[in-house]
Amino acid sequence: RRALIDLGALGAVMTGTGSAVFGVFDGEETAAQARRRLGKRYRDCFLAKAVPEMEETAYGKEPAETPGGDQ
Repeated sequence: RRALIDLGALGAVMTGTGSAVFGVFDGEETAAQARRRLGKRYRDCFLAKAVPEMEETAYGKEPAETPGGDQ
């Protein structure tokens, strides 16, 4: 957790059992740099993007509207 913070994560959390740790970054490049650095030390290190929020509609799940109409 400390390593993620030191590498620029806005926050980092460890799962209850400690088997996984994840960090949230404000930019893809900062996250990618952290993944490269941590990947040298830890075998399983992944970079993922957040999934846009979905909302239930009459037609199924669709992306939620964002302020200003951007999606």
